Amino acid sequence: TDGNVEKAPFHFDIHVEEFLPERLKIELDSPQAALTPGESLLIEATSAYLYGAPAGGNRFVASMVLTPALHPIAAHPDFHFGDASARFDNTPTEVLDATFDDAGKASTYVDLSQVPGDKGPIEVKILGEVSESGGRAVNKVLKRVIWPAPVLLGVRPQFDDDSAPGDSTAKLDVIAADAEGKRHAVTGVTVRVLRDWRDYSWYYRDDNSFDVSVISATTLVEERTVDLTADGRPFELEVPVKWGGYW
Repeated sequence: TDGNVEKAPFHFDIHVEEFLPERLKIELDSPQAALTPGESLLIEATSAYLYGAPAGGNRFVASMVLTPALHPIAAHPDFHFGDASARFDNTPTEVLDATFDDAGKASTYVDLSQVPGDKGPIEVKILGEVSESGGRAVNKVLKRVIWPAPVLLGVRPQFDDDSAPGDSTAKLDVIAADAEGKRHAVTGVTVRVLRDWRDYSWYYRDDNSFDVSVISATTLVEERTVDLTADGRPFELEVPVKWGGYW
């Protein structure tokens, strides 16, 4: 415009006020570094405003999600532990809905007795959320692993993307380790190699389209006994493979 409101094509009035939203922080912790099957998880939450006052009276909600912990040991990041085919419902389950006390603290035990103990290491992920008076939420995540046995077997493929070439020899490194990453000597480990065989039959339909019929079967390819050492190079497992899936 030329500065003349009367000649302006349009105008819009706004009102500006200084507003500083509340700022919160939240800490989520547990004294348990690792869990055993059936053990409850103690979660401890602390929340405060950034200027120091406790967030007493604010709502605190905690939810839980379970996932397979396929690489739970930092000392052996490339090794797979547990059941790679295990699946869990990834829908968050609410485990606590409470308010912080006057000191800005809240805690509870999370019941894990129904978590299966035969799926290998399982990661328990707790999402803690505290809401400001304006409705905005501040989140924090706590992770712990359920370790189902004192020592577990770990497998590291020597091929990329978990896919070995067909009609070749697939090689894998095998170790035994505990939750702290210390390797252990284990004798008489039974190794079974299973092949997921599938046959596809295509047939023509009356409506000028094609359909497919799949026949599948799992067969035992090989079984052997191996010994694992506590140090040195991991045991190298060699498996002749064709096309298809193997377990």
